Amino acid sequence: MTNAKRSDDIDNTKDCCLCSQIAGDSSNDLIATQLQDKPYTRRVMLESESFAVIPSLGPLSKGHVLLCPKTHIKSFSQLDTALHNEFGYIKQALRHALSEQFGASIHLFEHGMAATGERIICSTNHAHIHFVPLPDSCDFSDIEKLPWLQFDGSLRELTQLSQNREYILYEPQNGIHRLLIAGDQGFESQYMRKLIAQALGRAEYWNWRDHPYPRSADETWRSFAL
Repeated sequence: MTNAKRSDDIDNTKDCCLCSQIAGDSSNDLIATQLQDKPYTRRVMLESESFAVIPSLGPLSKGHVLLCPKTHIKSFSQLDTALHNEFGYIKQALRHALSEQFGASIHLFEHGMAATGERIICSTNHAHIHFVPLPDSCDFSDIEKLPWLQFDGSLRELTQLSQNREYILYEPQNGIHRLLIAGDQGFESQYMRKLIAQALGRAEYWNWRDHPYPRSADETWRSFAL
């Protein structure tokens, strides 16, 4: 994992805001469009050859970031198997870096889209895993009581279990890997964001579109990039 540099081989999809942010395209970079008083900069904090870490709009806590593949895919269950080892490395390195910097447990979640269909459950169809530093004092009871399926945490088993369906992946600090597979109705949009906001005692701030906090996202990027 290295400090961010502009990559010329990023698969840029014109209408995707995450592709735009990773590529350094100011026209559809949502953080940049909300911080027009600042000179444009590519807010990628850390990256490897195939993955990039960007600050999340609507951060649920300080240090809330997104780990994204540079290739435009719908979910991590669809990631090329040749990239699984690289993913494991950057995931572990990012979790350690966030824990060291923010002195908190790091919780991961992904709203994975189904392989077919156009239903978008987390406002973008570009795969991304949320890394959220959270205090141990949070009340996680509403999350814990969900009917999770435990699995080994590998992308290979994630792909096998999800079977191209919509899913929610959740990994708390305790290392237990959990999965919810959607039924016919699918999941509520931003479902895990809502539950984590409730656990933090900030239930009204779950929706990133209503509460984007772009300056907080910029501060998270600066804490890594400078």
